[in-house]
Amino acid sequence: MEKEKLTIEYELHSRSKSIIWQLISSCEGLSRWMADEVEDNDGMLTVTWGSPMGEKEVRHARVLERDKYRAFRFRWSEDEGHDEYFVELRIDHDALTDTYMLVVTDFAEPDDIDSMTHIWTHDREKLLRRTGV
Repeated sequence: MEKEKLTIEYELHSRSKSIIWQLISSCEGLSRWMADEVEDNDGMLTVTWGSPMGEKEVRHARVLERDKYRAFRFRWSEDEGHDEYFVELRIDHDALTDTYMLVVTDFAEPDDIDSMTHIWTHDREKLLRRTGV
């Protein structure tokens, strides 16, 4: 089944693009809100969710792009061979309001769009709670 593109925009509460960039493009930053642990080994990400003593989910991804202060893009290993599928965390700036937006692009099966939207919204709320961004 073909995946559908999902794009979600979240207003951020920081005016520092360097802080935002650190949170969306580094292992330490992503581990604060998107996953419990993120490791980068020469462009290959290992992303882990779950408690140290409990069950864990581990996924792998390849970094496709790090466009400093603009976008971080990666592809999950199960999507290799499908160049049209990726996850992108992009920073947009509205000069008129001087606000930054986090634009998340992801792909999901049609039946999973609502669930994926919920997961990203939950992650965004965790980003706000843990960092104030």
